[in-house]
Amino acid sequence: MKITSSCFSPIKASLVFGGMHDGSVALWDIREGGSQHRSIKIEGQEHLIRFPTYNSARVLEAENHHSPVVAIVPVYAHLVGSLKDDKLTESSSGLSFQLASVEERAVVNLWVVAEIAVPDPAGSENDLGLAPGGKIKLLRSSSVTLTNPNKYLSTSQDLKALDLRLNPGDLNHFYVATDAGSVVHGVRFGNKAYPQSHSSTVDSPVPVVSIDFSPFGQPYFLAGCQDGTLYLFNTKMEKPVAAWREFISGETILSIRWSQSRPAVFFVLDSSSAVFTFDLVENGLAPVKMDRITVAKATCLELGGDPNLMTSGTSRPAHMVLALASGDIEVLSLNEEMRQQQPLEEEFLACYVDRF
Repeated sequence: MKITSSCFSPIKASLVFGGMHDGSVALWDIREGGSQHRSIKIEGQEHLIRFPTYNSARVLEAENHHSPVVAIVPVYAHLVGSLKDDKLTESSSGLSFQLASVEERAVVNLWVVAEIAVPDPAGSENDLGLAPGGKIKLLRSSSVTLTNPNKYLSTSQDLKALDLRLNPGDLNHFYVATDAGSVVHGVRFGNKAYPQSHSSTVDSPVPVVSIDFSPFGQPYFLAGCQDGTLYLFNTKMEKPVAAWREFISGETILSIRWSQSRPAVFFVLDSSSAVFTFDLVENGLAPVKMDRITVAKATCLELGGDPNLMTSGTSRPAHMVLALASGDIEVLSLNEEMRQQQPLEEEFLACYVDRF
């Protein structure tokens, strides 16, 4: 059972969710004691091998995905900055929320994370996906099949999904990066979304491999393409408002992540394991620097030290996490320049976009 995507539960990282190569979805409740799992010794050290608390494989066959799950994310208002207090509406327990997942064949599933009031140590006769004593299960609430937005192609032509994000300013709206050179826009509830897709102005579509939203509630998201081009989109406009094309030489973009601390800063990881830092306050035309942080092969970039999780008297510096092809991870602290907002920086991005 190969894991192809994963995420933690929001606020409290007590649950781990994994999308599988066979299309199933599993969850691990890491609050469970070690006695429910298997301990093995490797090179003299004890390691706990946790079995899934819930696994949809061979149980929810009709409701499962039927191709590899390429992205899975919590449906959660992940906002920082001036809108943070106004938008955090989810339960602080971290157990009352939904999940969104997308498979390679461009089907989006929405799941409800349900807590079992009275867990049965003997297991459930009605739900064979639930482990004995398990307290958490998954229920699929709805499903959306995406179609190719290119009006010049047959809508039956296969569409391949590559990434998924929800708009943190309005969680009803989801965005799926595709191999058709566009980001498909959909809604969890209601009528069709507008615009139905976001794409570049180039004639030959290039797969969009990674997307990320501004976590500051602004209507902007980034889209990174296989040819190394990076686009900035306004959610209300079909075409990009800005593009950066020449900062990567012959490499593919693997991950793009918007800073959780600074509204005008974002990071790009390419296939050569180079990390590019963009600071639009300093330079709106190109990255302000490029770092080769690791000599190993990096496959994914994430940012931590979320200001949402900061409490009074708590110090947790922002950091960058690189996943390596070897299975290791590297954690690096961001310097103060990348953590401290400039004056009026939240308002700067709108002014920057107005110049185009």
